Amino acid sequence: MSDSDYIFVYTRQNAIDDGVFIDVTEQAKVIGFKIPVAITTNLFSTYLKSYNEDKQKAEQETKKAVNNFLLKVRNLISVHKERESSTLLEIVVPFHSGEQVEVWVAVEAQSPTDPSQAINIMLPEDY
Repeated sequence: MSDSDYIFVYTRQNAIDDGVFIDVTEQAKVIGFKIPVAITTNLFSTYLKSYNEDKQKAEQETKKAVNNFLLKVRNLISVHKERESSTLLEIVVPFHSGEQVEVWVAVEAQSPTDPSQAINIMLPEDY
């Protein structure tokens, strides 16, 4: 297909710009991810964002929660990729609250016109 074959393309960047995804690539790089990473706003708001009234403390707590989450996801990806060759992994991530949460990790092209890979992490209902 050529670019002229598309009527409308909604890219990963469009989803980030619209607030559907949150780009966490810079934090993910520090943890060892090699390609861009985004998480859904729903996942972020439900499990990672701190709602502490102290804004500075909330930012620190949120950053720590995102880092811990990405580290767990990276470790689970490395375990699962030895057993599966799928571009969609369904993994269960343990949170500090003791809650076990199923997340989907999709490795896919950034858009139909940009085949470079990116990782999108979401709750199943976000798909």
